[in-house]
Amino acid sequence: MHLLADMKLILDRVDWVLIGFGSAVVLWLLVQLIRSRQASPLVAFAPARSDRIPVEMLLLPILVLAIGQSLAVTLFSRMYEGIDLKNTDDPHVHAVLALAQNTGTVCALFAAYWVGRKFVSRPGNTFVLGQKRIGGDALAGLFGALAAIAICQGILFATQWLIVYFDPEHQFPGHRVIGLMTSPDQPGWMSTLMWTGAAIITPIAEEFFFRGILQTLLSKWLSSRWMAIVAASLLFGMAHADLPQVIPAITAFGIILGIIYERRGSLVGPIIAHALFNAKTLLWVTLAM
Repeated sequence: MHLLADMKLILDRVDWVLIGFGSAVVLWLLVQLIRSRQASPLVAFAPARSDRIPVEMLLLPILVLAIGQSLAVTLFSRMYEGIDLKNTDDPHVHAVLALAQNTGTVCALFAAYWVGRKFVSRPGNTFVLGQKRIGGDALAGLFGALAAIAICQGILFATQWLIVYFDPEHQFPGHRVIGLMTSPDQPGWMSTLMWTGAAIITPIAEEFFFRGILQTLLSKWLSSRWMAIVAASLLFGMAHADLPQVIPAITAFGIILGIIYERRGSLVGPIIAHALFNAKTLLWVTLAM
């Protein structure tokens, strides 16, 4: 018990260090933007991408996700005889749903990649790598993750404080992934599955769709890259509506990811920032167990 308390104290202190670094990154970027006197911070590396995405192609990854998950639920439920998928108290049900979600996400990832490669890529600028400035893209992703840790944790804290202020008895719903990782009823491979899904599969799939496809399409519809960033980020936040308290923070995270994409014209930075942000959350949960 004493060791667990010490670990939580260490993690809290490291959190503050990361928030300090993230705040410094945000401040440095603001100073650079002011000094450069750019009309828009999105001007520097405008992505050379096609905007000829048919509207119906936006629905393809969503449809593939739904079908993939449904088929996977049917397939994996056969692993457990007599399982009742409506019984949420059965740990086997959660295992089946987690396997199905990751399977569906992988299917949607490939569908989104196909759409992006066919309709977003253009000569000299690939869907994922952009103009292949990978070193700079990776650095932008690292800085983006630090900025997100500072900004999003502050927004999450403020959101939760406001909710409790107006509703002292409010009970915040738990995060399903974290619940599965910490549940003693789940098999040992569940933690590995959650790590793989949250830190690798989901960041890639969501960035392919929300930034690579949706934000690109919205840029054409709205004739404004700033409006496209905000609109795509709002939808990104609403996609996490199972945890209402995180919607403002996730929306802000989406704006950070969208700015990185527009500045760099590559999905490498947003994917790295997204993966690091998710991995940091899971690592803190794992170390605190």
